[in-house]
Amino acid sequence: MLPLNNNYFSRNYTDGYGLDVNLTDSKLAYLEHSAVLTPAEKLHLLMLFMGMQVITDVGLRSDDLQMHQLEIDQLGLPFVQESYESDSWILVGISQSLLKYLQHRRSTLSELEAGIMYGYPATATLAFSGLIPSRTCKPISPAMFFMGGIYSKEFCGKEIKFYEEKWEQITEVSHKITVDATDYYRAIMNLRN
Repeated sequence: MLPLNNNYFSRNYTDGYGLDVNLTDSKLAYLEHSAVLTPAEKLHLLMLFMGMQVITDVGLRSDDLQMHQLEIDQLGLPFVQESYESDSWILVGISQSLLKYLQHRRSTLSELEAGIMYGYPATATLAFSGLIPSRTCKPISPAMFFMGGIYSKEFCGKEIKFYEEKWEQITEVSHKITVDATDYYRAIMNLRN
């Protein structure tokens, strides 16, 4: 077992809010039919509800973050507005405690921590961090396009399989979200060709 680093925020993150990632039929319908959220945002919010990731970003390139905040509020998810230089976005998490932790650790959060929280495979996170050899792969599926990024040289095939299996699980919960995301992916790929 690795020794623990006692130089951290606190182990007691309980704040009375608990976890509010209960996906009801009404929340799913609201998410599926949102006119404000992009296909990628809908996909990642659904992944958050499904426990595939514990944080996600929305509204990064939006001119109206207030509309995004209203959408996230309707879904009952905790969020905070973030900014860096000229960019602003909304960070959504599975609990208010997690968001407090992230705000406190903002300047010291490691790539490994972020990769875990965003739901990337451990090997892809290690590759992104430069701890094992990495490679890039052209996205050949919507799953790779929306969930992938940097892949490890040695485990790339397993990472792609990981994303494809996630995609299948998401499709079982919301065929509409994956169909809309697939249509968006195809439109982007057509523009690139």
